[in-house]
Amino acid sequence: MVHFKRADAKEELQQILKLQRANLPAAVSSEVQKTEGFVTVEHTLDMLKRMNQACAHFVVKSDEDVVGYAL
Repeated sequence: MVHFKRADAKEELQQILKLQRANLPAAVSSEVQKTEGFVTVEHTLDMLKRMNQACAHFVVKSDEDVVGYAL
């Protein structure tokens, strides 16, 4: 089941980083970039933690896996 929530666990922040790395231009083919897009910013865990303290990130989870996010 898919659900939305605020990020409140280190594991969720780590999964955000994993999704970011998987969707950077170097990791995505030109065709996928044209049709589905890509991300342009790569954060560190420390940066995500500090940002999350100021305003918690939204994550989309499927079971226990983060499958989407908004920072």
